[in-house]
Formats: sequence, structure tokens, C-alpha cells
Amino acid sequence: MPDRLSRGFHAFKSRAMQVRNFFYGHGSCGVGLIDRLRDSFTHAVFAAYSRDLKSRPEEQVNQILLNTCSLSPALPTIAHWADWSLTRYGFTGNKRQQPVLVFVKADCDYLTRFYREYLPLIGPQTRYVLVTGDSDRTIPNQIDLRFPRHDDEVLAMIRAIHDDPRLIHWYSLSVDEAWPKLSPLPLGFWEKGGTELYKNVLSSSRPRSILNRQLKVFCAHRTRGGPQWLQRQLVTEKAIGDWKDVVEYRESVSSSEFFDTISRYPFVMCVGGGGLDPSPKAWTALLAGCIPLVEANPTTEAYRDLPVIFVDDWLSLELDVGVLQKWSHDFAHYFDEPGQRKAVLEKLSMGYWLRYIRAGCQ
Repeated sequence: MPDRLSRGFHAFKSRAMQVRNFFYGHGSCGVGLIDRLRDSFTHAVFAAYSRDLKSRPEEQVNQILLNTCSLSPALPTIAHWADWSLTRYGFTGNKRQQPVLVFVKADCDYLTRFYREYLPLIGPQTRYVLVTGDSDRTIPNQIDLRFPRHDDEVLAMIRAIHDDPRLIHWYSLSVDEAWPKLSPLPLGFWEKGGTELYKNVLSSSRPRSILNRQLKVFCAHRTRGGPQWLQRQLVTEKAIGDWKDVVEYRESVSSSEFFDTISRYPFVMCVGGGGLDPSPKAWTALLAGCIPLVEANPTTEAYRDLPVIFVDDWLSLELDVGVLQKWSHDFAHYFDEPGQRKAVLEKLSMGYWLRYIRAGCQ
């Protein structure tokens, strides 16, 4: 069912866009009708896939790669497992039943709607866990430079959600400040084909030891205009300057070649730019048996139990052969010892993080 559902959804979406463009080009009011049909179908796909995923045994869930977004209704996300989900596709769930796990898109409009329309439906004796994601906007303060900061009213609402005694715990993407009941979740891997890649890695032999790889850090990332991308621009200058002897820099690598390319290196540099979370690059690096270098911030605290190297300040980072040799020997066991490698791969799965979240529901 999932493959047929995904193919059917994407085929419908493509055809709907063609018809919509035809109507739009001819100035027809049919555009609104097409949009409503598309939205209704998309919501139905999300709800159907949600029911399918919830019915799967744990063994199958453990073979799904973590994805905390909901970029497509036909890709498995944490939102699909929630009792109540408020996403770009609308509300999914049964309002007449009290929720244990709630997912809300982490944009101001959706949080406001949840606070005003859905939170009042949760009884005074009910205890629930909240997950927010599918947004680059950060929680609780919104410090992403591409978007406006939260005003005092929004901040007060977010604090009220957090302090409500009905809330057991709040897990979110892009956490910018540690609060008592707020913990970060990794972004995971949201791109199509991630679960197939994960299954291939699970069934394949262990990757080549990082001790037998070219002793360099691989670095490739896109940069754009604006302050959000300044850090990547500065790191690029360091990569082709001060670090050139120990960093392999590429302007770009195609998505089809990325996995095989990084598999030849022990380290992958994961510099922020599109948000606080270093994935999917960090998640892909771990799948390839590489050690990601990530910036230490409240969001990457979610990576503490994974074999990653935390960087406090990219520009003051000292990289030389001695440093790389030490890191290689310190982290090699995570990839070379079968039990350790299995544990790392387990922590990349949807099943692991669902169990982690549900443990907070107790």
C-alpha cells in the first residue's frame, strides 16, 4: 500500500498542477476548485497513510529512517503517528478522544490555532506530549534570520503552552533555548528514498573503517546571499585557506553521488545555514560510517548520544593531521565494532525516536 499510495499521490499532484496551470493561464475560476480538490486529496492521503503506519509492527517501524518533518503526506513522519496532527495538510485525528501525542507545525499561525482551538479541548486531567516540527523557525524565541522574531504576544503564548500542567513534555525541531519541559529532536532525513537507503545500510556489511580512509574532512555546502549563510561563506574561506591540507572542499556534489563520495572520508563538515539542525547531512554521514562535525547549540544536544564531534566556534576550530588522527582513534569503535555500529544505526530509526517520545508520555 505505501508505494502505491506514494505513486498515486505524486501522479495526482502532478496532473492537478497541469490542470491548474491551464485554468490559471486562461483566467478561469476553476483554479480555486482545483486547489480545493488537491487539498482534500492531500489530507485524505495523509490520514490514510497515518492509519497504515500506526498499524505496522515495531520491527517494520525500526526499518524506517527518522523524519520529524511532514514535507509530504506520503513520506513517513512523526506527525503520522500522533493522535492529533495539525499540519499544512489540516487536522488529522479524533477530537472526541483525548490525545496522548500531539503534533503541530512549528509556525506561529499553527501554534496559535492549536492554542486557541485545540488546547481547550484537552481535559484538565489529560496529560499529553507535544511534538513540533516541519519548519525552520526556531522554538521558543525564533532566532532564524530568515524570519521575523516572535513578538511578546507569541512568546507569552509559547510560554503558556509550555507551563500548562497538562503538558508532560515538549519535543521540537530547532530548539534555540533550553526550557525545563522542552527538548530537541533531530531533523533526521526527509528526502525521498531515505528509508530505502537505510534498509540497504542495515543489510550491508560494515562500512570501511574510518582508520583506513583518506585522513581528511569532507566539506561541500551551498551558500546564498544574506546573513543566514555568512557562516558557511566564512567556513568555505577557511576550507580553501587555512585548512586546505586537511579539508577536501567541493563546491557541490550531486545528490546521487553524495553518499558514495562521503563514504571515502572519515569526517564530514556539517555547517548550519538553513536552520539550527545539521541534518540531513549529519544523518547521511552517520549512515555512511562517517563522523559528522556539527555546531554545538541547543538543537544539537539531541545528538549527544551519537558519534559526532561538536564544534563551539567554526572560525577558531583548529584542524591538523594530529587532531584528525586523535578523533579517528577515539571514534573508530562506533563504526568498527558490530554492536556499536548496530546501536548507532538503531538511533537513526523512526522506531527509536518514537519510543523515546512515548517514554516521555509515562
